[in-house]
Amino acid sequence: MLNVRYRVSGLVIDSDEVFRALRKLLLKGYRVYVDSGYLYVDTGWGLLRAPLEDKDVRNWLMLVLAEDIEEYYGCLDVEGSIVLDVGAFMGETPCFFARKGAKKVYAFEPVKKFYDILIDNISLNGLDARISAYNYGVWFSDGEITINMSGGGSGLSSKLDEADGECVERVKIRSLADVIKFVSAASGEGSKIVAKFDCEGCEYALVNVDCDVIRKVREYVIEIHGAYLPILYKMRECGYRAKLVKELKPARGSPPLTIWHFKLAS
Repeated sequence: MLNVRYRVSGLVIDSDEVFRALRKLLLKGYRVYVDSGYLYVDTGWGLLRAPLEDKDVRNWLMLVLAEDIEEYYGCLDVEGSIVLDVGAFMGETPCFFARKGAKKVYAFEPVKKFYDILIDNISLNGLDARISAYNYGVWFSDGEITINMSGGGSGLSSKLDEADGECVERVKIRSLADVIKFVSAASGEGSKIVAKFDCEGCEYALVNVDCDVIRKVREYVIEIHGAYLPILYKMRECGYRAKLVKELKPARGSPPLTIWHFKLAS
């Protein structure tokens, strides 16, 4: 552990986690700086920021940007496409897809404080006309759910009808089938739709969606939290080819974490 506090680009380094995240960002060639109460990360494909005073949020932004977004999602054919982004977090992937040529991005983020930063980052990059954001999550059905906010993600994998403690939040959810239908109808007949899922467990809602609805989206990149066979079987049943993109190292005690690319067979 670090025994002293010091500053780099105006950012206080007071933990190994912050140091490692900052090091990765700088090695990727990103510019990291502090200005007017915000931490900024200029990635080259987008400028992202988070409030400096919220230590957890600013650290999560650095950690997610330290990941290889191009490796994870570069296989999606987004140029000229409509993108359904489930788990938009603070705007890193919606901005990435827009800069890579997406015609329109529909971004869904249930957690209010992440959603507010998502909206801010969309405007910061001048992408208001190309990214539409929605403050609800995607699940098996409509309603509300209590999620665990003790980690960096949205926490939908820690679904509870009731939860104790301070690190929980009640969020709105809509059924995945209805969300796909909504994006398809809004995009117009003949539009090419692709999707990215990183939603801490909501991806399992796919198993309850009819194949004719799933096939409205030509490609999916899905981060699967836990057993991947149920989703693989469902997608293959619906006519998709499956390819493993990345096997990630989960946190100690967490289930397996993999990223898969599904493409509708022509």
